[in-house]
Amino acid sequence: MRRAVVLTAAGWLAAALLTAAGALPANAQESSADTGTSLEKIEKRAEKDRERARDLAEKAEALAKELQALKERSVELARKTQTLETRLSATESRLDELRRRRETLREQLDARREQLVGTLQALERIAMQPPAALAVSPESPIDVARAASLLDTAVPEIEKRAAAVRQDLQRLETVRKRINQERTRLRNTRTDLSAKREELTALMARKKRLVKRTRTASREARRDAERLAREADDMRALMTALDRQRAARQAVRATDVPVPGRKPAPPEGETGGSQSGQAVADGATDTGPGNGRRDATPQETRTAALTRPADIRAFPDSENSLRMPARGEVVASYGETVERRGTTTGDQGMMIATRPRARVVAPYDGKVVYAGPFKTYGRILIIQHGDRYHSLLAGLGRIDAIVGQWVLAGEPVGVMGDPSGQPPELYVELRRAGQPIDPAPWLARRGNKVRG
Repeated sequence: MRRAVVLTAAGWLAAALLTAAGALPANAQESSADTGTSLEKIEKRAEKDRERARDLAEKAEALAKELQALKERSVELARKTQTLETRLSATESRLDELRRRRETLREQLDARREQLVGTLQALERIAMQPPAALAVSPESPIDVARAASLLDTAVPEIEKRAAAVRQDLQRLETVRKRINQERTRLRNTRTDLSAKREELTALMARKKRLVKRTRTASREARRDAERLAREADDMRALMTALDRQRAARQAVRATDVPVPGRKPAPPEGETGGSQSGQAVADGATDTGPGNGRRDATPQETRTAALTRPADIRAFPDSENSLRMPARGEVVASYGETVERRGTTTGDQGMMIATRPRARVVAPYDGKVVYAGPFKTYGRILIIQHGDRYHSLLAGLGRIDAIVGQWVLAGEPVGVMGDPSGQPPELYVELRRAGQPIDPAPWLARRGNKVRG
């Protein structure tokens, strides 16, 4: 009996050991399955992140292409707007000339009429005298004969003067018709100009909505630029400080060591930082109601708007290659110090008298490094062209560009003011290595008049 109990206990023990031995591989398999599930989840998340990154890159590329198309369209519209401004000024000039000619013809016609009337009245008095009266006239026969001879001579002269009066009347009528034609042309040009300005304004608003996020991205650069402007005594000092600032940022990026978990700093002109600065647009990116498109995310818009365009060109070596920033008359040239509206204009640039609200464009491809007031210059815009050249535009009524923005040659960057009485004036400087140079040889003067 005891032996049976022992055998039974031994059997149970063996069974328990076998069961335990069989259970160890099962737990190991379960742990392995959990690990595989975790790895699979990680791989799925990684794949989703990769898909999201690809999607973000594609959308950013699409936005960049759209922004580039808007830039090119704005360049074309600005060119047409400036052409219409030039045409409008020429039409107004012709109309003024025709009006002056009309007044001259009227004065000439009135004078000839008075002469003709006086001559006719004298002839009429002579003709009213009968031959008998001439016989008993106190004048001598020679005087009477001389008067008759004068009458014979006066008749052709009267006919000549009458013909001249008729010609003056015809010229006056021709001038009147031309004035009416120029008025019609002026009205049509103003209508076209208004339409182009509205189209360009809408385009600029669309572009601003696309680059709205650049407001945050450019604030640090703009804040630094404003600080440098406060500290700088003159324009040369400001240019030098801006160049040093850019070189320092490039040096920091060149020595920046990547840290795990931290995103690398984007290139110059592609980042931001500060929470104070210049506002450039209102509203989010939108293409209008009912279009089925969603707003671009901040990452997409920032990537699209702040990346340096691939077609930004180096500053040209040949002259006559830059765009005239505004259409108008050059009233002060480089090297000429003149009194303008109570202040002395320096000799380091050129002054262009423009139309009110004239469109101002970038003279060449580059990057905006300063936008705002500076000393006595008023509102100024400084565009950096490569490493050595800067262009400066001063006297703008409104600036449509922000610090850090890349611009193309001919791209609208501002609008002149609308002062009463006198035309607005745009001051233009071109600097090489911080030193002012004559901008005239570099600027294409087509469509601009130079004061004689």
